[in-house]
Parts: sequence; C-alpha cells; structure tokens
Amino acid sequence: MAPDDEPAVLGLIDADWLPGQLPARQLLMPAEQSTHGAETLLVCDPHGDVAGALRCRVRSEDGAGLIEWLHGREDSEVITALITLAQARLGDRALYACTGPGIGIPGLAAGHRPVTARALAAAGFIRTAAQRYFVRDLAGAPPAPPAYPLADVTVLGQPARWRLDLTATDGQPLAAARLLAASPATAGTAVLSQLTVQSGQRRRGIGSHLLALLCTRGSFYWVMVQ
Repeated sequence: MAPDDEPAVLGLIDADWLPGQLPARQLLMPAEQSTHGAETLLVCDPHGDVAGALRCRVRSEDGAGLIEWLHGREDSEVITALITLAQARLGDRALYACTGPGIGIPGLAAGHRPVTARALAAAGFIRTAAQRYFVRDLAGAPPAPPAYPLADVTVLGQPARWRLDLTATDGQPLAAARLLAASPATAGTAVLSQLTVQSGQRRRGIGSHLLALLCTRGSFYWVMVQ
C-alpha cells in the first residue's frame, strides 16, 4: 500500500465500523510497525480508485495464513476479489479470517456485514463460534462504583487483562468476569469476554452489580462479546 492510498483505506475501514470503536486513523499502523510480516493488499475499481483492502500474513508459529481484516463497502465483487487475492498471496496452506490480531474486536460482525460473511462462506471459510456484541458508551464521566461488595481484581498479564471475582461476606462465590484492557488491537475498547453468575445466585441483581464495577475500568467504550 502506497502512502497516497492510506486515506482511501481508512475510509473503507470506517465504513464498516461498529458502534463503540474509535476511528481507523487512531488505530491503523503501517504493517511494518504492527504485525511482523503483514502486508496490505488493495483492489481497485476500473477508474483506478481503491475499492477494497485487506491485511494478511503468514503466522510464524504454525505457517497458517491469516486474513487479519478486509473491507470493501459490502460490495460482493470487491469482497470476492479481496478473498481471491489473499488466497493467491498466502498460497496452499490453512487459512483463517478475522480472528485477530488486527484492529477492532476479533471476529466478523455477520449481521453488520452480511455480504462479507457470505463471501467468506462461499470461499470455504467455516464459522467456528457465534458471539453477541454489546456496547457501553463511557464518553462522559464513568459511573460511580457501586457500594459493597466490591470485586477482588486479579491482573492476568500482558496485554493487560483482569479477572474480577465477586464473593459474599461468608466467602461464597457469587459471580466472575474477565476484562481485556483497551488497546489498538481492540480498537480502543475494553472487551468483556466473560461474565458468569453462579446458578443459585441469579435474578438478584448480582450480574448488574458486577457490570457496574466493570464500567469503572473502561476508558472510552467497552464492549461485551458473549
């Protein structure tokens, strides 16, 4: 990708953006500064204008080919051309698409991008899991932390992740959650990947209590992927 193509690529990414994600300009780094060995490939229209873009690489650990992201304004011909281009560039190897790392939440928002989802399926990609996406806007002042009980917070490592455990006064476990800190890899959002309330403790507001605690650890947005 030439420097002159960057505005068009940013526009393509932003056209597919989900609520709760920061603008692409704040997140997209040159390939050489982000994922080692990644390259950005473009598809142009008959007038020579950029119509679609993707970033792909070969994963060093196992040699699998990764399509980290692809965007083409949900134009079926452009999306199909992008996938074909990636397949040709990555060669005869196992291929994965939209699994991260990249920019944004790993996965493809199939309801938001049905053309891309159908094109990937037609090319032989198989969906491995289904998740739901929720967003909480923290652009204003974060909510005040709720009253006792407060959760015990355990730092799990880098990139920054936390496990929050909520227990009763007698030490009985009530609920637990896992939260990934906001970073360029998650499009500037904190990601809640797990929230579990013990079966005997449900419908008592415990999950809402833990969610309120989690909101105090967000930055601009956080999303829940369930």
